[in-house]
Amino acid sequence: MDKEQVVLVIILSVALLLASFVTRKTSSPSSKILNRMSKLLLTAIIAVVLLFTYVLEICIITSGSMSPTLAVSDHVFVNKFIYSFRRPQYGDVVVFQAPAKATNSEELWVKRIVGLPGDMISVKAGRLFRNGLLINEPFVSQLMIGNMNPQQVPKGTVFVMGDNRNNSEDSRDWGPLDMKLITGRANMIFSPASRLQYIR
Repeated sequence: MDKEQVVLVIILSVALLLASFVTRKTSSPSSKILNRMSKLLLTAIIAVVLLFTYVLEICIITSGSMSPTLAVSDHVFVNKFIYSFRRPQYGDVVVFQAPAKATNSEELWVKRIVGLPGDMISVKAGRLFRNGLLINEPFVSQLMIGNMNPQQVPKGTVFVMGDNRNNSEDSRDWGPLDMKLITGRANMIFSPASRLQYIR
């Protein structure tokens, strides 16, 4: 949630608390109902704030670098909590703060993990190789242009690429991504309704 949303939630919460306090002094049926509604709404607001602060985030896709998996204007739920329980894995579509060397480094980006610490990543004849083995990637619709000499993924980093390989600025351009920059895993497209699906 951005700062404006947080301020709005705080104002609403304070208003509900005041309403609950005022109605508590009267015993009419309408005041009791208002008191209950105030408590329910306050509980709901707190739950939503906690949910979107620590567990979920909404990300709107603004580029075609992850096409065809993600399209421009897709609204995506991001699981911000998952990497508290497990390490990033091959194939995870992650949301992260763009590294300093990237274009528009102040933005959040979305890419797919193709390499983990210790892996040797290379591109030959337009295809991805990991530790010398060709990787099957059904989500990639075209061969990559050009080759890339083997690069080892350092400890504490991952190698990420967009699914739209020929139209993606990624680890091939600015190197492996520091895991500390990852904010979460993109789990689900929820809007538009025609695009509703889990992200694989």
